[in-house]
Amino acid sequence: MKPNKQRLLSISLFCPKKNWKSLMTRGILEFLKTEIAKQHLLNFNIELSYTAGENIRLILAVRQHSADIVSKEVDSYFNGFFRSVMRPITSKKKNRFDLNTGFLLFPTNSVQYGIFSTESLKRKLFLTVKKKMILREIISVLILEHFKTNPPSNLEKITFSFSFFSLVINSMNTTGSPNILRQVAIHFFEHRLSQAEHPANLELAQEAYVENSEYLMKLFQKNKVSQISSRIKKPAFEINFRLLDIVGNQKRRSESNVNSILSEIDAALGRQLSLSVNSQIFINTFIAETLKVVVVPDNC
Repeated sequence: MKPNKQRLLSISLFCPKKNWKSLMTRGILEFLKTEIAKQHLLNFNIELSYTAGENIRLILAVRQHSADIVSKEVDSYFNGFFRSVMRPITSKKKNRFDLNTGFLLFPTNSVQYGIFSTESLKRKLFLTVKKKMILREIISVLILEHFKTNPPSNLEKITFSFSFFSLVINSMNTTGSPNILRQVAIHFFEHRLSQAEHPANLELAQEAYVENSEYLMKLFQKNKVSQISSRIKKPAFEINFRLLDIVGNQKRRSESNVNSILSEIDAALGRQLSLSVNSQIFINTFIAETLKVVVVPDNC
C-alpha cells in the first residue's frame, strides 16, 4: 500500500498583536487538538508575521484526501472564533496599504488562504525535509507554550530564541567533547555577529549581556530536553526524543555538522518569530558570551 500523500495548507489569521496570546491559547491550540484527535493532521507549523498586517501564519500538513475537509473546518472554526471571541474592529483609515512593504493590508480578524509560500519547508539543506518539518513543529509547540503566559514582545522573542538555542546545544552534547562543541558554537555565533551592519547595536547587546549575565547563565543551564513538556498530545510526539533525533545521538559530530544544524535552527527561529536584525544581534551576543563562561554539562 502506498503511503498517504500530504498537502500543505497555508492559512493567515489576521488580528492585532495584542490579541495573539488569546488567538494562540484559545484558538489555534484548541483547533490543533481537535484535528489531531481526528487524525487529519500530520504536521503543523506556526509563524508570527507582520506582512500585510499583524497575523499568525498556520501551515498544516494534512493527508491529501483530508485536505478539503480540513480547509472547511479551518474556515468555520476561525471565522467563528473571531466573531465570538474577538471584538470587531472598524478602521477609519483610508490607506489600506503597508507603506513599508507596499502590501495590501488584509482586514483585521479575518482568515486568508495561500498568501505566503511554503517552499522553504520543502527545500533540503542539511536536514531532510521531514526533519526540517519536525524541527519547525517542535518550535511551534514551544511557541504555544511560551506565549501562553508571555506577550509576543521583542524581549520575549529574544528570551525564547536564547532558550531554544540553549536547549539545542545541551541536547547536542550527548556524545563527543563538550568543550569542542562549545568552541564550535561560539565561533558560529561570533561569525554571525561579524556580519552585522550596525556596530552600535553590537555595543548595546554587549551592555545588555553584562547586565543580565547571571540570569542568562541560569537560563542556559535550565534548558534541557528532560524538562520539556507540552499540552499538545499527538501520537509519536515526544519533543525530547524528536529533538534528539535531529540534533543529538550522532556517532561522529563534525564542525560542519554543528554549524549546519545551528544554521537550520537560526533560519527557522528567524522566520517563525519574525525576528528583527537587532533582535538577532542580541540573541547571538547572549549565546556567544554565555558559552564562554558556562560549562556545557555531560549527558544533559
